Amino acid sequence: MKQMYKMDQQVVSKGSKLVAIIYWGLALLVSPIAIGGLLSFPNQAAAIGLVFLLISLFFLWAGFRQWSLSKKVLEEATEMISLSKEASLVENKQTDHGLPIVWEYSSAQWLQFAHWEQRERKTNTFIEAFVLVVLGSLMIIISRDANWTIALLVSIVIASIYYWLKIWLTLRGIAQPDPENRYRVIIHANGVLVNGRYHALQNQQRWLGKLTLHEKVEPAILEFTFHWNTRRGETFDELRIPVPPEAIAQAKWLVKDWPGNQVSSS
Repeated sequence: MKQMYKMDQQVVSKGSKLVAIIYWGLALLVSPIAIGGLLSFPNQAAAIGLVFLLISLFFLWAGFRQWSLSKKVLEEATEMISLSKEASLVENKQTDHGLPIVWEYSSAQWLQFAHWEQRERKTNTFIEAFVLVVLGSLMIIISRDANWTIALLVSIVIASIYYWLKIWLTLRGIAQPDPENRYRVIIHANGVLVNGRYHALQNQQRWLGKLTLHEKVEPAILEFTFHWNTRRGETFDELRIPVPPEAIAQAKWLVKDWPGNQVSSS
């Protein structure tokens, strides 16, 4: 299991590097417009050049962020191996108090959650891809004096690659059980094992955020927020897991005592 997870994280790391290369390619595509516009100063085109310079810098930053992420996932693989030793000592049952907490699910329960999570992630990624199509089309038309149809087609191809690659990276294996063919979540103080895959919530780069229980959806969802610093300041992401019906009370207890919630309310 440990070796399989390490190999899986290596694949994710390579995927993050590919996303970084795509971002850098977009930055390279925008840069001629930015340079040409700035060189036309004091002509009004200089303002357009400044805008595209900012866009180019954004793509450069996004690329470096993805490249940094590719290194972090390998570090998390090492952390997961140490935590899996602790998890192996936990009995295969729910605990009334304390960490780690173990929840198991039927196939139907987990797949219901997986479909819900896929809809959430795909909607957000589609919006990002749509923005990429709009910006990409404008860049190609302005920089290459291309026909709008060609510009749109090229942008759609690039956005489609981005969309499916990000979906693959974020949702890869979400519907698959662990190597023991079980749907199981193990909640630790610093991370969560989801079907054998470790997700760090707190380490040298990340720190805990809020923990929220969403009971109005079916199944109920426990949402972990974690934060980390970037060159432009603090950012965050969420990890969501389903809550078994019989574990709602336990989830409420966890939310009440979660360290990230204590910090947020102080």
